[in-house]
Amino acid sequence: MGLRIVLEIVFGRDDGGTIVEECRRCGTSREPDGVSCPTCGCDGVARYRIE
Repeated sequence: MGLRIVLEIVFGRDDGGTIVEECRRCGTSREPDGVSCPTCGCDGVARYRIE
């Protein structure tokens, strides 16, 4: 289990919101489990919680 997943389990809260992940370089929407951007290969992720 990855560190990110563990931290989400420990510190995350389920408020019913939707989590959107985008590549920090090109803005492509990503799957939450994605390792790198399918478009440009960048590992940087911007996360937004939409309630």
